[in-house]
Amino acid sequence: MGPIEKKTRRQCRAVLRKIEAHLQEHPCGETYFGIAAAGYPLAIKNLREGKIVGPAILDKLLTHIEQREAGLTSGGRAKT
Repeated sequence: MGPIEKKTRRQCRAVLRKIEAHLQEHPCGETYFGIAAAGYPLAIKNLREGKIVGPAILDKLLTHIEQREAGLTSGGRAKT
């Protein structure tokens, strides 16, 4: 495994930790979350299985978490 793959796998694990923490606080189905965040229903499943998810998808997943949390802290409902 080369340095780029190692870095990408590390990023995938970090994003998965954030997703898991977010879903613990704000439950949502993994397939639904993947579709709402990135149009990719298998995103969380693949991350949990240790598969690599591309950087564009990872960015969309993180952005979705930030948007949901911003909606929740402003007194609104979770935006899916």
